[in-house]
Amino acid sequence: MTKRSNEETRSYFSWNFEMERMLVKVLKDQRNMGNKSDKAWKRVAYDVAIIVLSNNFKVQVTWEIVKNQIKLWRSWYGVVNDILG
Repeated sequence: MTKRSNEETRSYFSWNFEMERMLVKVLKDQRNMGNKSDKAWKRVAYDVAIIVLSNNFKVQVTWEIVKNQIKLWRSWYGVVNDILG
């Protein structure tokens, strides 16, 4: 039996604009409820995002997928901030 490489077993999650908008709304609501510290989101914020996205878009979402999307947004913010600065 041969081992598969990580690339063969890795799956990718595709975001669309409506999903991103929904995630922004959820995170905004969660921030207003106090579920974000100075540096990180509380697990309950991820859990709510998972439920909302799964129910509205019929997709399987994990907290890692949500966390990675937020990290991507942070990198985009840095790029846009540099361009505008």
